[in-house]
Amino acid sequence: MLQSFAVPTLAQSPIRLTIDSFEQPNATAGIVTTHTASLSVTAAGPQTQAGKQAINTTIKQNAGTTEYFGMGSETKALNLSESRQITFWIKTNIESSFNFQIHSDDEHVSVFKFSTIGGKLNLWKQISMPISQFNTPVWAKDKADWTKIIKWQVTAFGSGPYDGKYIALDNIGSTNHDFTSNISVPETEKKPSGLPLVVSTKPNIIFILADDLGWRDLSCYGSDFYETPNIDRLASQGIRFTDAYSAATVCSPTRAAVLTGKSPARLHITDFLSGLEFPYAALSPPDWQRHYLPHEEITLAEMLRETGYETFYFGKWHLGGEKHFPATQGFEHTLAETQAGWPGTYFYPWPMVRNLKGEQGDYLTDRLTDEVIKSIERKHERPFFTFLSYFTPHRPTEGKMEYIRKFEKKLKPEHLQRNTVNAAMIQSLDENVGRIIKTLKRLKLDDETLLIFASDNGGNHYADTPQKTNNSPLRDGKGSAYEGAYRVPLIIRWPGVIHAGTTSNEPVTSEDFFPTLRAVSGQKQPPREDLDGMSLLPVLTNQQPLQREALYWHYPHYHHGGASPHGVIRKGPYRLIEHFDGTPAELYDISTDIGETVNLINTLPGIAKDLQRDLRRWRSTVGAQMPTINPNYDASRIHEAMFYHQIQEQTEKDSR
Repeated sequence: MLQSFAVPTLAQSPIRLTIDSFEQPNATAGIVTTHTASLSVTAAGPQTQAGKQAINTTIKQNAGTTEYFGMGSETKALNLSESRQITFWIKTNIESSFNFQIHSDDEHVSVFKFSTIGGKLNLWKQISMPISQFNTPVWAKDKADWTKIIKWQVTAFGSGPYDGKYIALDNIGSTNHDFTSNISVPETEKKPSGLPLVVSTKPNIIFILADDLGWRDLSCYGSDFYETPNIDRLASQGIRFTDAYSAATVCSPTRAAVLTGKSPARLHITDFLSGLEFPYAALSPPDWQRHYLPHEEITLAEMLRETGYETFYFGKWHLGGEKHFPATQGFEHTLAETQAGWPGTYFYPWPMVRNLKGEQGDYLTDRLTDEVIKSIERKHERPFFTFLSYFTPHRPTEGKMEYIRKFEKKLKPEHLQRNTVNAAMIQSLDENVGRIIKTLKRLKLDDETLLIFASDNGGNHYADTPQKTNNSPLRDGKGSAYEGAYRVPLIIRWPGVIHAGTTSNEPVTSEDFFPTLRAVSGQKQPPREDLDGMSLLPVLTNQQPLQREALYWHYPHYHHGGASPHGVIRKGPYRLIEHFDGTPAELYDISTDIGETVNLINTLPGIAKDLQRDLRRWRSTVGAQMPTINPNYDASRIHEAMFYHQIQEQTEKDSR
């Protein structure tokens, strides 16, 4: 049963209304306004890009002099009496004061003034206008009657002549919520392509985190064996990142980074809890935070609760025991959390999973989704934040027999990914993501919900026979130092804000989710803080680069996936790996060598030196812990390993 820790706050669902989207085949301004009627005006017509349109009105060169110039359109009668703000996009080469006019008839008009003076021209810019700031112009009889708006108009004034000038507009809309959001929409060269405007209302948020799902484990990322039609459809409805990275090569550090916006190096949570020890390796790990995520850290749930969200957590936790479970970290409702990093089995009963009932034969991924759907269906008086942490496809590798047989029939010699049981697990994952999407649509919540689908690290390339998964063209996978360990799938859908079918190659990372969702929720950034992530809103709304200098990673541990203690920096196309045991560094140009096959460390010594300097400077800034020389080093036993809890149990046994 879902455990609840209720906090009473209220929030209304938004009501959005499109005033003009200009999506008709021959979009026109309808009205061209100039001071001199004889001016030659290029016919107001559509500006088209990617099948989307805006209206564009231009005065011809040497057309004459005028005091104002603009355009508008009549609409069917609209009731905007419940609206709290109007928003639209504008692109112009006019540096001027502007009026945005709303008419209920020719004598009843309300006006909002805005300006492009001092701003960049020829870029798309979003204008947001609170209804409370509209005024009645001196020439109008009275203010507009907002219950029956029949015309809008945008006009530049006082900056003529306007010959050779233009105004383009797109997507005029309204919402019944105040503009209280901290969302900052940058100016952009790209046309918004019919995007509805970023609004101030808080969307519901569903964060789906898969476990050990590799970059190539989805059809939309290149798998020709696994089948993921629902997740692929999600990607077609939102944005798919090609260069998204987990914060670590293993799970717990990434999960901590997602929840806090801080790098594992800063948190000192640098391995999965409570760790794997190699007692005879060349280096010993530092005294890291191996038992739990400290309560002193502010989590996503705690931050979102402050802005009125109802918070839910389902599934794998792996950030501490019961005293540090999700209920102690800001989540009001929790179910099926685990201290361990795996469920023990996927078929009921689940020995590691807390408070999730089932029947013989129940499959864990299905049952977890059942409970999530129930939580979505319940009545919500506040926007909700649901963190769904699937165990899938982490080991044990167990799938439904009917799906296993299906992939056994599909398997061909040319397939690189050959584990039919893992394929069955991924099909179950995809089906259950599809169930959630269908639930949102059935409840008419899909347009009001921001949905994130991500993975905590790369695919497991070292376990099982046949190999659990193959991350090619990326090198290696989970627990290694290479791209296959760190590069992961990331898909985000936010109807009305993210343009459907977008693909981004912007490098992003797990630490970015906290500042992104903080901006989405409307919470302001504190003057000083030690977050390592950046808000993704510029990318999500306008495909604008983040202006980030580099991405960094720190893993002072050994792992069965092939990793020895190392650090990584990615800056532009270059990726440098620094090995802490004295092994020479590696440098790759992943823009041309995504498989990291050609080491450029000796070819580009200047770049390597600069990257290594930047990496070491970053480690100092975040207080990264370094490994030390192991006095028990034994070259003949370096591959021997034990889980930390096993060592502790053995130590206690020996002391009795």
